Amino acid sequence: MRTTKQFLLTALAICALSACGKKDTPEPEPKPNPGTEQPVRPARLRGFMVARVEDVSERTLDDVAAWGANIIRLQICPVAYATKNNRNIWEALPVYLIRIDERLKWAKARGLKVVLDLHEPPVNGYTDPGFPAFWDNPQTRDGFLRFWTAVANKFKDPAYNDLIYGYDIYNEPAEWVQGTDHVPHKWRAMAPEIVKAIRAIDRDVWIIYEPGPWNGPDNYRNLQPLADKRVMYSLHFYLPGKFTHQGVNMATKAEAIASLGVEYPGKIKGKQWDRAALERELEVVDDFQRRYNVPIFVGEFSVVRWAPFPSSARWLTDVVSLFEERKWTWCYHAFREWDGWSLEHPEGRHTFRYKGDPAASPAKTETERAKVIRAALRKNAQK
Repeated sequence: MRTTKQFLLTALAICALSACGKKDTPEPEPKPNPGTEQPVRPARLRGFMVARVEDVSERTLDDVAAWGANIIRLQICPVAYATKNNRNIWEALPVYLIRIDERLKWAKARGLKVVLDLHEPPVNGYTDPGFPAFWDNPQTRDGFLRFWTAVANKFKDPAYNDLIYGYDIYNEPAEWVQGTDHVPHKWRAMAPEIVKAIRAIDRDVWIIYEPGPWNGPDNYRNLQPLADKRVMYSLHFYLPGKFTHQGVNMATKAEAIASLGVEYPGKIKGKQWDRAALERELEVVDDFQRRYNVPIFVGEFSVVRWAPFPSSARWLTDVVSLFEERKWTWCYHAFREWDGWSLEHPEGRHTFRYKGDPAASPAKTETERAKVIRAALRKNAQK
């Protein structure tokens, strides 16, 4: 998830901005069809999305572990790193992989598993990655294949088996075409090639697939799974967007302020939103999981901190309970990334700030949203 999400359709405003890896632990759910073999499952974990590689410190991981998390989803932004160091992506990549490896070792020392989340396309000078011209550019396919081949080669050693939870091969793909459903068809066609490239090097690592667009629940309507048995299917959950993203990505401060004050539970755009409504939104994912016996990974979910209180805590309580009922691994978005999603900063409408406003200071006492997530993370310690 990018620090600041782009909303291309209001109706699809579902995204923010968002223990073992190859060693398996059987999960009893979902049950296979009669007469079929129970599929292996990745371990069930709970934790946080964190910031870009270069912005994650040992202190951050100390505190993530102290919260009770046992997994992080680490943002991989190779072009941003290369640009900052006045290189192109392929010149900078060897050193960048060393930086990733360093964070992996920090995580391992703290008992954390890691999702390597490719958070931007590995294409030099890319622009508008949600538009057809980007997907039509042959450098796009070549960049993805070259990047994941390099990553798989770097981390194929068995020493990473119990550390890397999975390769999240691209964050929130979409293809903006006016008058369509914005499904990134070229991405979906490319994904099996990426999986094949990784499998030529590493047969066992879990691969995390985001089919797009933007990775909301409706992505799983009529979706065909990839032809690989070690794929997790990713979900980002930010529904309803008018509530979770109030005040975010508005063109003017006046528009942002006008969008504030949306409550949960309540009617939003004429529809009643409550726990039952959220569960109905997940039915399409439930159906997909039952049909294909595949694991689901919730890579992101959040509500902006200036949503009205106690609405924000109620929403978090409801969505976490829905994920827990389904035994899904989840990562809250985000820990010490953009302070709009922070659990450590003050909450409620009065805390709103627009881009360019002075930075907020951390809360002096634990926020109510933090209490919800901290309580959920305590389940990691239960046997």
